[in-house]
Amino acid sequence: MASTVVSLSPSHRVWEARELFKSCHLHHLPVIDEERRLVGIVSHTDLYRVGLDETFPEDAPKARAAANNRTVSKLMRREPVTIAPDAPLELAVSILAEGAFHALPVVNEEDILVGILTTSDILRRLLGY
Repeated sequence: MASTVVSLSPSHRVWEARELFKSCHLHHLPVIDEERRLVGIVSHTDLYRVGLDETFPEDAPKARAAANNRTVSKLMRREPVTIAPDAPLELAVSILAEGAFHALPVVNEEDILVGILTTSDILRRLLGY
């Protein structure tokens, strides 16, 4: 699990999420409120679904213009599946294998974001990295 997590607030603009994906080499961004409670998650795939990624560079100016007035709250997936910090690795693997996603926000009993666990983290652990 990564305990240092780059996150967004619901009021961030979608273009800011896109820039974080690019500059930080991320694929998932948890969305938190003022108390660090998890309220949603945005993935790079979410940007792709609405045409706001840069898969096709010729579309980038059009995508940026469309994203300027849209907030993350309009794009995020609400109530993401989460896992507790002390949950066994087997449970995380099971959840990820059954779901259509590749990251699990790690939250404590108060739904405060304390980390994020990705399929890459699990693969590194299994390989002994």
